[in-house]
Amino acid sequence: MKLTKKILLTLTLLLFMKPTFANIENFQKLQNMAQKGDASAQNKLGDAYYDGESIPQNYVSAFEWFSKAAAQGLATAQYSFGVMYANGEGTRQNYTKAFEWYTKAAVQGLAPAQYSLGLMYSYGDGVTKSDAKAFEWFSKASDQGFALAQHNLGMMYAYGEGVTKSDAKSFEWYSKAANQGYAPSQHNLGVRYEKGKDVIKSDVKAFEWYSKAATQGYVPSQNNLASMYEAGQGVTKSDVKAFEWYSRAAAQGEAVAQYNIGRMYEAGQGVTKSDVKAFEWYSRAAVQGHAFGAI
Repeated sequence: MKLTKKILLTLTLLLFMKPTFANIENFQKLQNMAQKGDASAQNKLGDAYYDGESIPQNYVSAFEWFSKAAAQGLATAQYSFGVMYANGEGTRQNYTKAFEWYTKAAVQGLAPAQYSLGLMYSYGDGVTKSDAKAFEWFSKASDQGFALAQHNLGMMYAYGEGVTKSDAKSFEWYSKAANQGYAPSQHNLGVRYEKGKDVIKSDVKAFEWYSKAATQGYVPSQNNLASMYEAGQGVTKSDVKAFEWYSRAAAQGEAVAQYNIGRMYEAGQGVTKSDVKAFEWYSRAAVQGHAFGAI
């Protein structure tokens, strides 16, 4: 398994407090301050144009104001400026420029920028690929409690990428991210407990962690939770609950869950038997290449 590339580039500016304007007068005051060179005001104006919550969204204007604040050394603006280059928002996509601005913010200690540098080193975007460098920057962000970086450290330890493989260290970092509510890490802990990998096997613990991730909409956990309900593994057996969780995963396009919904309709398991519904769900799974769904 490789690191997830888009995981931060869509979180981006949501990590910081955004301005809201009760009236046009407040906006004009902020604009006047920004035009006079106030870096904080320039950054807030960039946020406002980027989000488009209080004023019409305008990526070009956001890019312009972030540029001004970034040039004055404001780390949050440097990071946001890098995000816009990485995403091609308000300007042409340019990973080299994104890397440059992420670096400026990262050396000032901004965790999201440090994490973003880790991603760029992982994929060789805007810089020569280096798992060792990726590990270094993920570590810096992780030490500040940044959950996404902690998850990626867990992955790197799990697969020996940029660091000596260590299931124990992997579990440690997954746990830190999971305890902050990060669903992919919660799911991975569930897998560890279910398989008894570098931890005492516990179906109850596996069920617990799958549940946490599943309730956040994390599809792999929804499917696994359904499977545990169906088997009575770590929880009292319930075909109705199994059908419910397979349905949630299937609705998000998970082929295995779609097949399982078809199977349950065919057998009348946890739901009223329906060959028509079974065929419908088997077909959806088959379209995605699920072998059994195509039978």
